[in-house]
Amino acid sequence: MKRLQKVIPGGNAALCISSISPILIFAAALLFFLPTGLSSAQDVRKGYSAFVWKDSSGQIRRLSDYRGKIVVLSFWATWCDPCRHEMAMLADINRDYGRSVQLLGASVDDENSQDKVASFAVKRRISFPLLLGADTDQMRAFELGQAIPATVLLDANGKIACRILGALNKGDLRRLLDWMLGSRNDLDPPLLMNGFNKEKGKSASLPAFIR
Repeated sequence: MKRLQKVIPGGNAALCISSISPILIFAAALLFFLPTGLSSAQDVRKGYSAFVWKDSSGQIRRLSDYRGKIVVLSFWATWCDPCRHEMAMLADINRDYGRSVQLLGASVDDENSQDKVASFAVKRRISFPLLLGADTDQMRAFELGQAIPATVLLDANGKIACRILGALNKGDLRRLLDWMLGSRNDLDPPLLMNGFNKEKGKSASLPAFIR
């Protein structure tokens, strides 16, 4: 098992887990998936009006600014290898879906590594906002626990459509976004996808409803 741990703003430890043994799945769920009582029927933007960040260029970004758009909010860090790969993948997604979907990369880097975010954006040609100062309190507000990468998808009404623990699968994310942007005639997606219980090298995957 490869695991990196750092204490980030808020005094909590964020974990970057690239692979995890099946024996630790249950323990990880208890430690890092901490429910807060939110449901997909709630408008999270009303409850999280305090979600305000500066992006890597110094611009103020508020979650409420994106009301009316689908939002992909991914928590990551420059010191997390799976996160870096995911940000590059999301840059590709942004090129195809950027007009109708807002991507946000919420960095949990502390003051010792925040200065790497801007250079990372330039090097990887990431044009969507990379937000500074995210923390595990914000992750838990979306019931994402403390392990990164972790992602929440909000629909245009601000409701949680899906939460993904672990690395995103590019093809599955495309299918999920197509479903959210379309007629939604198919079955609803799962509210939670736990990629940390997958075999090494595999990411979270959607069930057959969207294939």
